[in-house]
Amino acid sequence: AQQGALRLQFQPTFNGQRVAFDSTTYQTTSGARITFSMLKFYVSGITIHGMDSSSISTSDHVLVDVTEPHEVDVPGAPWGRGRAVSFTIGVDSIVNEQGPREGALDPRNGMYWTWATGYIFLKLEGTLEAPGVARRVYEIHVGGYKAPYRNTFSVTLPVEGRSWREPLIVDVALDRFFDAEPAFDITKRPSVTDAR
Repeated sequence: AQQGALRLQFQPTFNGQRVAFDSTTYQTTSGARITFSMLKFYVSGITIHGMDSSSISTSDHVLVDVTEPHEVDVPGAPWGRGRAVSFTIGVDSIVNEQGPREGALDPRNGMYWTWATGYIFLKLEGTLEAPGVARRVYEIHVGGYKAPYRNTFSVTLPVEGRSWREPLIVDVALDRFFDAEPAFDITKRPSVTDAR
């Protein structure tokens, strides 16, 4: 079968609207008004699942920075139709245990804790203000791969019968991050570092 590249296009949204970095204010269900200045995260283990139960995987780690439009090309996608695409957000324990690497995993990318000896899987930063809370910066940095605090998670996107010729838009719904259950009140924890 003829092959090409699957193009994943990561698109940050808030309540269904595309996020404008450093310019638009969004309101969480807890009443905080927030802006976004940075969103970076690692994607690894991208797997393309074909209609015939075949699959093609890549072990590469990709640093996704969606502050600007960001696309990830995955070579080897069959030009036919697909069933699903799956990937992991974060860096697996094996790579973390091996220490600093090069390329996307180079510590110079600002996604490595030297004090905790491990990768930051996700960085989300911006400003916040709320009734009774003066405008300030917030920073959410998440990592950690050891039980019981494994902060990697798998994503599977069903794409039944979809052609790989068009980019696959991956909606990064930031409103769900702030409005999830149990509720996360950013005004009470504006600086979160989870490296367990």
